[in-house]
Amino acid sequence: RKREGAGAIITAMKKPTEKTKETIAQGDAGDAPDGVTDRSIEAREQVLAAAADEDSAEGEEGAESRVRLSKTNRYDFGVVSAATHKSMQGNKRRDTKPEVLVRRMLREMGYELTRDENQADVILLNTCAIREHAEKRVYGHLGRLSHTKAAKPDQIICLCGCMAQQKVVADKVKNSYHHVDLVLGPQAEWRLPELLHEVYTKNKRVFSIENEHGRIAEDLPIVREGGVRAWVSIMYGCNNFCSYCIVPYVRGRERSRAPEDIIREIEELVKNGVVEIMLLGQNVNSYGKNLESPITFAELLRRVERIEGLKRIRFMTSHPKDLSDELIEVMASSKKICRHLHLPLQSGSSEILKKMNRHYTKEQYLELAERIRKAV
Repeated sequence: RKREGAGAIITAMKKPTEKTKETIAQGDAGDAPDGVTDRSIEAREQVLAAAADEDSAEGEEGAESRVRLSKTNRYDFGVVSAATHKSMQGNKRRDTKPEVLVRRMLREMGYELTRDENQADVILLNTCAIREHAEKRVYGHLGRLSHTKAAKPDQIICLCGCMAQQKVVADKVKNSYHHVDLVLGPQAEWRLPELLHEVYTKNKRVFSIENEHGRIAEDLPIVREGGVRAWVSIMYGCNNFCSYCIVPYVRGRERSRAPEDIIREIEELVKNGVVEIMLLGQNVNSYGKNLESPITFAELLRRVERIEGLKRIRFMTSHPKDLSDELIEVMASSKKICRHLHLPLQSGSSEILKKMNRHYTKEQYLELAERIRKAV
């Protein structure tokens, strides 16, 4: 539901049903999948050992409050009884990929949606750092949540997203919002289950805003936009440092996923009924440059097009300075790539574009746009 005037889209989750608990319990046997990072394996081993100690010490009496672990998937820190409330601030899109990803992770941990944040066991505010007004609203939300925390002391309140990645924000929350238990930036979103587990078991506040340059987490829960569409991230971060943009500072430098991992994820989506995918990156035209065996974004598109059963391919965002003739040729000859290109201009003034550090002029943009129109 959307609260008018609140500047946020609010959802919440409720405690799992018995059926959900049975599903979690059934997932307690099996081996870790391929592609799990060393860090994840290390964390899994530590927590499994800790859980075994707790089991032997507490017995059946503490069963409802203990953390259940599943060895069958990437997210192995599942809480038996948990709920969440999510507030998206500042970003115009109703459902961003990170936001949906967080929901998927929480559902895999046994969480369920609820409309009442007063009954929630966990409350998450997923933030955006683009607009100052939105940031002020986040602090307002955090202040109001002190009342829900006072009424339910065991409630966990989390701040995540780009705003949380900034040290000045983390320090302000640490010193002024003592009821907030967990702060994590976008580079640590894949660690949400692990960090929640740390808050629960160690009964302490956790702040994870360190830069994780070069790290990519695979086997994340697949994000679907609807019945037949899905988002697939092909890279993370940005190297452009436009003068007005905070992205390189909160999401780190460019890291490209291996093409084999991308293809495998799309093939799995297609098997489950997806016919259209959106390839995502802050600047998809830079894809593959930092891989051990570099490939171009155009070559990745060629490989994606060969996937049987996939009917439509979209991608965003493209930076005008990096859009190659090879990519234009691939788009022109493709039978699956949609005739749509997200190519931000940012300004119609070459002088302003220079101050923005965009590395192209108005004339260069118009010439590129004309070449694309003629070819595609």
